Amino acid sequence: MGATTEDGDPGHRPPVAAARRGALAGSLAVALVAGCGTGDLPPTPDGVVGTVWSVSDVSGTRDTRVPEGWVVALPAERLRDLLDVAGDGHMERDLPYLQLTVPAGTLDTLGGTVVEVDGRGRFRVDVTGDTVLCRLPEHPSGRPTTLRGCDRADLAGGTVVRMTWGEGGLAVVPVDG
Repeated sequence: MGATTEDGDPGHRPPVAAARRGALAGSLAVALVAGCGTGDLPPTPDGVVGTVWSVSDVSGTRDTRVPEGWVVALPAERLRDLLDVAGDGHMERDLPYLQLTVPAGTLDTLGGTVVEVDGRGRFRVDVTGDTVLCRLPEHPSGRPTTLRGCDRADLAGGTVVRMTWGEGGLAVVPVDG
């Protein structure tokens, strides 16, 4: 805990659930945080906002914005379909570590909403309810794409979230205030 980001964010870390996260010590992470020092990207009543950060639990390593990539939001009721694409008996507990290349059109078929992370590391996605959020390094653009970690969250409109990615996998956590 105790780490701060380059703009003074206290570097909040989500609670560790052993079955879902594993050890976070020494992990590098990507954080999606909105509201705290992220400029004029207010929460929307119809969805969530966030800012992408690369975060580290390594002492002396500064958190940095990640001004690129994409986020996909999938309805949680389609989670089993997503895991079936992964094959090999993947289960929900595998989501944080999921690195899955999906065929072109799969995200659309599953009802996914893909949004860009802007040059300041911010994103906005108009979804609420039980949702699976995943990180995409590239936009699918009609070709296969790779998901780099996912997490399930119950999102209320106006929610600000943090998503971390690293040794502990990917996690989505609402941020207070």
